[in-house]
Amino acid sequence: MTKLFISATTADLASARACAKRGLETVNYEVVEQNTFETDYGTMLERLERKIAACDGIVHIAGYVYGAEPDPSTLPPGAPRRSYTQWEYHLAKKIQSKRKGFKIYAFLTADEYPATASAEPQELRNLQLEHRALLSPIKSSKRIVSDAELEEKVKEIQLAFERERRLRRLLQTALALLVGAIVVIALGGGFSQHACQAPGVHSLCKHYGWGGVPTLAQEAEFRDAAARGCEGLRLYALREDVPLVLRDKAERAVQNPQVRQVDTWVQQPEVPMPITLDLLQAPPAGDEAAAVAASRAAVMADAEQRCRAPLATSLYRLPESRPLARLEVGTTQCERAGTQWRCALQTNYVCQADVKSNNEEKTCHAAP
Repeated sequence: MTKLFISATTADLASARACAKRGLETVNYEVVEQNTFETDYGTMLERLERKIAACDGIVHIAGYVYGAEPDPSTLPPGAPRRSYTQWEYHLAKKIQSKRKGFKIYAFLTADEYPATASAEPQELRNLQLEHRALLSPIKSSKRIVSDAELEEKVKEIQLAFERERRLRRLLQTALALLVGAIVVIALGGGFSQHACQAPGVHSLCKHYGWGGVPTLAQEAEFRDAAARGCEGLRLYALREDVPLVLRDKAERAVQNPQVRQVDTWVQQPEVPMPITLDLLQAPPAGDEAAAVAASRAAVMADAEQRCRAPLATSLYRLPESRPLARLEVGTTQCERAGTQWRCALQTNYVCQADVKSNNEEKTCHAAP
């Protein structure tokens, strides 16, 4: 079973790791992860290198968060400062230079990717930006805008693996043409696809599947796969029991899909924002509970007003099934001031508007 190591920071890309793992396991790949790290530079990197070297390749996802790193005080002189996730990529490059066939699949999150917010010092941010700059010029690096796109691109890895495996077995595949030996004499020797194009011979080849010519049943099976779209053709292209000409068509259709942009609406990422209120009021009920309730209502109105500001653009809209703003519990202190109450409230609010997400919709078309 093919084994791949998933490399990504957890603080901001936990959902991306889960999507990559789900995509690989869907196509029966074994997934390897490193979720705990020691602080010592040497010990941890030796363990990481052994773990990555035991795999057939690595899926490296780079966002904007630097993440955990070895204790800088344990770095030997001249050693670069890198996070564990960055080290996973560089160790994979080292392994690839020594071992033919070890694969590195790099993904860069786009600015609009819904990563989890994570605060870091600017120094660490700069180190991560340098790492992204290193990956950007690499032709095989792919940019992703959503978890769904990442999961689909990860599934395509299987096609690449299987394609290389078939190339290594090209000689064995060619020998399979000997199944047409039964007509060698009838064709004057040299049974081939070219011979099957001869008048009166093509129908015979099509009937028996000789010379790589698909039978009517095989063409019908291909049409059924094409009717299921890109996923149906992708699974068809992985099969070894189908004609090479149809398998190649399926591969080309999957690798060159028709793409169109589709706008969908999703809840904007939750980012708690602080809000305070100092209110002098005379609630109708006149007790402290009513004063607290009135204070929270005033804060909610203020929060909703703030959350309405982005709605002036076409990128946001009012949510359909939830309030525009949500308040966290926070703290409220009220004291009587004559016939009134003075309440000080401190909490966080979260805007819950819908934000427009621009996604790619892929369709794959192929005919036998």
